[in-house]
Amino acid sequence: MADLSANRVDGLEEGEGNTTPFPDRVQVGGSPIYKVERKLGKGGFGQVFVGRRVSGGSDRISGPGAMEVALKFEHKNSKGCSYGPPYEWQAYNTLGGSHGVPKVHYKGKQGDYYVMVMDMLGPSLWDVCHSSGQTMSSEMVACIAVEALSILEKMHSRGYVHGDVKPENFLLGQPSTSQEKKLFLVDLGLATKWRERASGQHVDYDQRPDMFRGTVRYASVHAHLGRTASRRDDLESLAYTLVFLNRGRLPWQGYQGDNKPFLVCKKKMATSPEMLCCFCPAPFKQFLEIVVNMKMSSEMVACIAVEALSILEKMHSRGYVHGDVKPENFLLGQPSTSQEKKLFLVDLGLATKWRESASGQHVDYDQRPDMFRGTVRYASVHAHLGRTASRRDDLESLAYTLVFLNRGRLPWQGYQGDNKPFLVCKKKMATSPEMLCCFCPAPFKQFLEIVVNMKFDEEPNYSKLIFLFERLLGPNPAIRPINTDGAQKIIFQVGQKRGRLNLDEDVDGQPRKKVRMGVPATQWVSVYNARQPMEQRYHYNVADARLAQHIERGNADGLLISSVASCSNLWTLIMDAGTGFTSQVYELSPFFLHKEWIMEQWEKNYCISSIAGANNGSSLVVMSKGTQYTQQSYKVSDYFPFKWINKKWREGFHVTSMATMGTRWGVVVSQNAGFSDQVVELDFLYPSEGIHRRWDNGYRITSTAATQDQTALILSVPRRKPGDETQETLRTSQFPSTHVKEKWAKNLYIACICYGKTVS
Repeated sequence: MADLSANRVDGLEEGEGNTTPFPDRVQVGGSPIYKVERKLGKGGFGQVFVGRRVSGGSDRISGPGAMEVALKFEHKNSKGCSYGPPYEWQAYNTLGGSHGVPKVHYKGKQGDYYVMVMDMLGPSLWDVCHSSGQTMSSEMVACIAVEALSILEKMHSRGYVHGDVKPENFLLGQPSTSQEKKLFLVDLGLATKWRERASGQHVDYDQRPDMFRGTVRYASVHAHLGRTASRRDDLESLAYTLVFLNRGRLPWQGYQGDNKPFLVCKKKMATSPEMLCCFCPAPFKQFLEIVVNMKMSSEMVACIAVEALSILEKMHSRGYVHGDVKPENFLLGQPSTSQEKKLFLVDLGLATKWRESASGQHVDYDQRPDMFRGTVRYASVHAHLGRTASRRDDLESLAYTLVFLNRGRLPWQGYQGDNKPFLVCKKKMATSPEMLCCFCPAPFKQFLEIVVNMKFDEEPNYSKLIFLFERLLGPNPAIRPINTDGAQKIIFQVGQKRGRLNLDEDVDGQPRKKVRMGVPATQWVSVYNARQPMEQRYHYNVADARLAQHIERGNADGLLISSVASCSNLWTLIMDAGTGFTSQVYELSPFFLHKEWIMEQWEKNYCISSIAGANNGSSLVVMSKGTQYTQQSYKVSDYFPFKWINKKWREGFHVTSMATMGTRWGVVVSQNAGFSDQVVELDFLYPSEGIHRRWDNGYRITSTAATQDQTALILSVPRRKPGDETQETLRTSQFPSTHVKEKWAKNLYIACICYGKTVS
């Protein structure tokens, strides 16, 4: 037998991560002896060399008797060999020799290396692309596309996904042979099973954000995020491969550093199919749109909808809301059993009671903006805003789940960072049902319109909601993809009432007022309290240079500032004779709440009585003597500082003033403010329902402020109950000068005012 010593061959590199030299000759698994020659490239976990048969053989270019073969070496200590022979061997045992996958003729272990002997192939698509001037013609790439899809179809039909589709792994046959134009897909080092061998069912979904597998440039977004590999990932990687071959570059090339995978994934998420394929023929965009939005059929989702609604109806009837409705929490029964088509809702870890056990009444409404519960992608807007969970929240989450299943994606996917929940909630509020469901069948939009307009304690009309999806279901329940037995009784009842259902009417028969129209607007919010007759004066659109003039004139008439606001970098002053203050100072500063000046006035026993901020960064701070406050504190924050407010409440403080500057918030709290309790209403639109519920419980608005995104109102219970508790609010696009005079005639006076986002 020829010498099989391990002398290093000239020009050969040692195995990555080890110092063991490659052998200069190889014989494994009953193979002939091969001399190891030049290096061809690197695979997922190994390296590939040319092997030339030492003696014997034939002139054939492929097969076990070929003179030249490809030898793939993988060191025993590599990641792919953690439990013995490389996992890739199993994949080749199943796939080798099938359409487009080269056959492994011999395999075995020699020294410290596992070795596979395979057919020699020609150049990779990467080599071809670079030899032809960085790009390929559209016809060439189209040929690659259809053949690559046929290779992947065969691979997927045998239960595997490739896991690393890229130009370097597509090879042509050997030049000047009958196979020189044939396409092959190599390197199965990252191939995994998408289908369970025993049951034939898809493997379970999971996500491990620390488990990235693939090549950063071409990997699917799901691979970046550590999600279980499935067929869609190969197709998304193929789409990026095709665009690269046609255009010569992808938008996310060039990132460097440890953060590269994150930045590339973020860029992929931010690049629409239209943007990525803007210079490619139309089929490229169409292909990418399909593979990044792989989805369920409308009938399948409709079956899920009616059965999910029947499950939620039963859960709600027992006094609970689920609190985390999402695709991951809907499971089917065990395969190959009578329950394999039955739908289950699991994970009650966030379930809460919507109904009091003793009284049977709905739990009280509340809002805690720091208390988010659920999954950001599917949570209701009310859950984002920290409102008490109720039945409407489960239904809104179900609506997002159904759209996701039908379209494969939601518009707010892709946000990252600590601010993600805020950005997602903002996007949900800005996305109307028409926009979200524009590519879904009509019942999806109708369902979403109903559930986002539901009141906190409103009882859902489950029959009506199920009826919406009935038209999408096949006539024979026995052959539906999901068992809908739980919904059949309700569907039958709906059938009896079909002629009497009006989807646009509320429970009282009146047309339902729609919210979340997707059209943002800014308005003045003015709050009026009943007072004894007094003089009140307003000035609006006041430039910096005219502030002093208006304030001095008011002071001369015995009026002091009770409220200030800003719009378009101009100031609004409310001055009246009923403030109770004895003296007042103010500062117009280029800074938002100038700390040094405020500290200086505190030393002189002045307290902050009103504040306003302008979008240009300046602020107007008014400080007064004669207040009842004994101590004050304030905070400037890039987001609404509810956690800080809550902490101050526990210390005996209450909010007495608020303002905004751009997207920043300024909040002033005071001790001995005269309130026994205080709550917050924070929303991306005017929180009308919350305000009315608070009014019914004795709260009155005492501070308000708004940014271009959100409106916040502080509602308080006064320790001393006023003789007339009347309070009214107005929202107007212009300063409400006419309305103010009408209110004065009724002894209603401006208590606070702001300008910002109130409509969506």
